[in-house]
Amino acid sequence: MPPNADILARMSPQRLLRPFVALTLVVGLVSWTGSPAQALSFRSRPASQWLNYYAGKSDPGANLTSNVGGKNATSNPTNFIVNYTNFPDAAKTVFDAAVSIWASLYPSTAPITINATWANLGPGILGSARPGSFFSDFNGAPDRSLWYPSALANALAGKDLDPANPEIVARFSSNSPWYLGTDGLPPPGRYDLETAVLHELCHGLGFLSSDSYDASTGIGLIDEPTPFDAFLRTSDDRRLSDIASPSRELGTLLTSPLSWAGAFGVGASNGTRPKIYAPSTYSDGSSVSHLDEATYPSGTPNTLMTPQLEPGEVIHDPGPITLGILADLRTKPPAGPVTSLPSAPINPVALVGDASALITFDPPVDARVTQVTSYLVRVTPGGFESQSVASPIKVRGLKSGISYTFTIKALNSLGAGPPAYTDPIIPQANWKSTTVDPHADPNFVSTTTFHKSLTVIYSDSATGDLKRATRVGTRWRIETIDGPGAVTGGTSHNLNGALSTCISGTGTKELLHVFYTDTDDKDLRHATYDGKHWKFEIVDGNGPVVQAVNDPIRVRTASDVSVSNACVATRSGLQVFYRDDSQGILLGATLVGSAWKYELVDGDRISDERTTGDVAFHLAAVSLGGTAHVLYDSVLKIDRDRKPMQGEVRDASRNSSNPSAWRYRTIDATSTKYPVSGYGISLTVSGGKVFGGWLSASNASLGTPVPDTIDWANLNASIPFPLRIPGGNYGAPTTPLALSARTMLYGCQGRLCAIDLVGRHQSLVSDKQPVSAKSAAFATVGGKTGLLVGSNLTLRFFKP
Repeated sequence: MPPNADILARMSPQRLLRPFVALTLVVGLVSWTGSPAQALSFRSRPASQWLNYYAGKSDPGANLTSNVGGKNATSNPTNFIVNYTNFPDAAKTVFDAAVSIWASLYPSTAPITINATWANLGPGILGSARPGSFFSDFNGAPDRSLWYPSALANALAGKDLDPANPEIVARFSSNSPWYLGTDGLPPPGRYDLETAVLHELCHGLGFLSSDSYDASTGIGLIDEPTPFDAFLRTSDDRRLSDIASPSRELGTLLTSPLSWAGAFGVGASNGTRPKIYAPSTYSDGSSVSHLDEATYPSGTPNTLMTPQLEPGEVIHDPGPITLGILADLRTKPPAGPVTSLPSAPINPVALVGDASALITFDPPVDARVTQVTSYLVRVTPGGFESQSVASPIKVRGLKSGISYTFTIKALNSLGAGPPAYTDPIIPQANWKSTTVDPHADPNFVSTTTFHKSLTVIYSDSATGDLKRATRVGTRWRIETIDGPGAVTGGTSHNLNGALSTCISGTGTKELLHVFYTDTDDKDLRHATYDGKHWKFEIVDGNGPVVQAVNDPIRVRTASDVSVSNACVATRSGLQVFYRDDSQGILLGATLVGSAWKYELVDGDRISDERTTGDVAFHLAAVSLGGTAHVLYDSVLKIDRDRKPMQGEVRDASRNSSNPSAWRYRTIDATSTKYPVSGYGISLTVSGGKVFGGWLSASNASLGTPVPDTIDWANLNASIPFPLRIPGGNYGAPTTPLALSARTMLYGCQGRLCAIDLVGRHQSLVSDKQPVSAKSAAFATVGGKTGLLVGSNLTLRFFKP
């Protein structure tokens, strides 16, 4: 074990890692939730700053060749996964050797994925690295206001917060005179690649600042500090992260002496604060994110994280100070002195509740610097107060029919800051509810009438089972159809995914069809019920290969087909439509006899009224008069964080099963005012017409668009015109989404709300939090039309 490696070894996952449950849905080529940013269980942003390792010019020889003895500092090495691009085989061997050192020293129960590229980086640069992303406000963060790089955030959260992206992105110079051995004996003039890899990976593990500096103005910036920033101290012992940003004062301090104040780092430095590299001339990609070169020269134990590597220099031991700093990053930085009251909270909103109100807001811009401890909400009339450490705050004890306003103040150790004011709201009673299945937590729900009885099909996220509830008289009969808890099902895999139902045949030959998701194998499954027996099969996803998009003859694919599905039964046959998440296209399958005939519906070209958008994250299908209608979203443009920046809603229809018979329309095109549509999709048939509903984002939302508008349209109109209704003071709309003849259900700030589409009156269905269901369905129970949806770990029926 290297010197002080026990500092990191003491950071055992059992002691430091806490469980984390994310509320995001990560799907396919684009990852998005269709919900407001406030509903996420953490915040994230992409990383863009590279940390550089520079080539020195002197040749001290192999002054330090301390390898990690046995590479066994932890009893359970961390799993590192490396994706190589253009790397020579010999360089891969060296890279793997460096990775094994960090695997033995850096504890994490979450795997760490590295994307490593061998490329021309320009003169003087040996390597560059950055995290995949930064995360804040997640469960397990020692300080929820700071921005933790991916690998560190995952280690603290106890799981991968963003499985679709790597934790570290690293590049190494293809033009440098590397030594590609692992014995620590480079010849003169050669740079030890293993040392460079150790150095760059350390940046990715958290050894980095988020500062920037404008040389033309002398202004410094640290708007979103990392934990590394929070441990840095100025020469007069102020926290660097507390300095006003942006400011010239911060710029001056970024080019002045800085030191590390974390207890582990100071302890590893024999009680003195380690010195940070902050030269008087700012060096982009180097300043503030390294140990000081002059203080820790070549040949000393703490030189790995200085900004340059000399030819012949070998460092296979991170050193006690570096290990101490990495240990400090997993602790909460000590607070600096509080010198002022916080400013007012931002974006205060009061949302309608049942004898209550839900108060949401963003922290003051100076929340971190002023060390906000809690927030105080005051009610008018009444004058009573509620206090909490974060938004949202639920205020209880209100009366329906009375208008209330609210003030919110941020508190710190000095007192209360100025108030922020909400618009008035009037509380109202929510819908009444009854329990259908008290032992299920449904994410997806679909209803139909089979053999004259209401039948509800739903997935139980708690067990992974596919279940059926049938209305028999005044009671519900519950059955497990498939999944881990089924007796005679088709699989024991997790089935908590998208599903749809439809009925074929009539009378005694009526058949119930359920299409559902195998979330383990990413397949589309089909169950058929004749009233006595179930039959099971896989429709798609278990093919031999992923088909090319331009392949005109479609067969079973090996693509991920688990994201969405919708079925219809017409005189042309049973048809099901689903997203190919590997290709970003909409597929279809029609049952011909006992075999499935496959087709590509949309997303493959801009001709024949089709699109090359990334389609069908959300979709719904109905049939009317022998015509099948499929409504779906199409993402046209994304940002660096893979969130939609432009998107539209499309309709495909046909009155046969012929793949060439499709007619396409864009129902809601992207526009300057409404850039993204289709965060949720719903269809219904009423009065011989097809109506569609969806969610859109207006340009009122700054930055990444989020849904704030409820849309619906008559799809039988020659030119369907979307009717738009703002979410108002019930909360930004999100899924679940369900549509009836005149009512639309939608999620509202983790609750359930509905809107009368004729009178435009909104109502509160349920103000219980949180509601995580992805779909819901209208149904008539006991002569009363209401909604079936998963809420508070049960399947419930809500009626107005």
